[in-house]
Amino acid sequence: MALDKAKGIVSSTPVVVFSKSFCPFCVEVKKLLSDMGASFKAIELDTESDGGEIQSALLEWTGQRTVPNVFIGGVHIGGCDSIVFFDPFARPMISVSHPYLTHILLLMSNFFIDLQRRRPSTGKGSLYLC
Repeated sequence: MALDKAKGIVSSTPVVVFSKSFCPFCVEVKKLLSDMGASFKAIELDTESDGGEIQSALLEWTGQRTVPNVFIGGVHIGGCDSIVFFDPFARPMISVSHPYLTHILLLMSNFFIDLQRRRPSTGKGSLYLC
């Protein structure tokens, strides 16, 4: 039942973040997506009556139990690190033919390229922490 619900949400919504309202990593991902201008649906598992069951279903489906758990264009992207550490030059593009996924990945690439240009260099490389 919870797995069907999660799959239904993911299949009907271009960008989904399974989240918990108190989780700082979830807050970071949702802020980042908002800053990029991406519209998304956040499912706050700590406020859903079946949130625990949905989280267990996500583990069964994706192999990831932690939040945030992000899907773009029906494709499981991962968690905070997968979004925040996104590097368009180091990470191979996901081979899925979905126009919304391509659009979001392009937005992410442009966002991080612009962010890197604006960040002062520390000389030690740069990390995005969440």
